[in-house]
Amino acid sequence: MFTHSFPARAARRSILLVLLVLILAACSTGGGASPSASAAVSSAAPASAAPASTVHPHGEGSHIALRDDAQPEGFPIKGNASSMLYHVPGSSHYERTNAEVWFADTEAAEAAGFSLPPSQQHDDETGDEPAGE
Repeated sequence: MFTHSFPARAARRSILLVLLVLILAACSTGGGASPSASAAVSSAAPASAAPASTVHPHGEGSHIALRDDAQPEGFPIKGNASSMLYHVPGSSHYERTNAEVWFADTEAAEAAGFSLPPSQQHDDETGDEPAGE
């Protein structure tokens, strides 16, 4: 009798092991949903459904960088998150800066902790008023 039960016990262990592996694999892939089903759900969600913190990473006056490096409408100021500097249109570094975040105005950039590059900060100190005023 012992010799007959040993193969059955080994077979049950093998089956349990296979089931355990399958369960673990299903858990690591998000519950076993097929990739095409997951893609259908994510592609059906509109882009505007993203949380505000994703679209406006530094508050309402900011906007995430777009995949095609295009300027989001109404956000002309480029921000460099690694240096915490912002660049205004027409400034010396504006064209060569790859925006990591965009701002609607300088106030929004400064409220988020960004500042003008040191080489441009003297322009604010002298003022932007025409001579003679």
